Amino acid sequence: MFGRNHSIRARAGMRQRGFIMVETVFAIAIIGTAVATAAGAMSVSAKVMERASVRTTAAWIAVSQAELIRDATYVATGGQYTLVPTPSGFTVSNATSAFPGGDAAIQNVTITVQRNGVTVLTSQIVKVDR
Repeated sequence: MFGRNHSIRARAGMRQRGFIMVETVFAIAIIGTAVATAAGAMSVSAKVMERASVRTTAAWIAVSQAELIRDATYVATGGQYTLVPTPSGFTVSNATSAFPGGDAAIQNVTITVQRNGVTVLTSQIVKVDR
């Protein structure tokens, strides 16, 4: 009788150990999924932050260029105003065009900010000859 009870207990112990192993595998899978999801979220967050930083820098450059143009001596339509210095990787350009209505003392100025050759922001202002 002792032998029979012992073998029943031994089989129950083996089943218990197998059950614990399955639980452990599932726990590791759940933790791995959570870690992978967190890493993906961090990657997306870093990309969004980089884009926001580039847009903010481009806006700062465009506003600085507009202020410089506002204070500059009027340049004939077709010309270009002095450019503001830009951070590494960024470039700014401006182009003048006639204002609709034919008044030679008013012009549209288009300001374009690029980063590594890709246009990030384009803005248009009006310059008046005073």
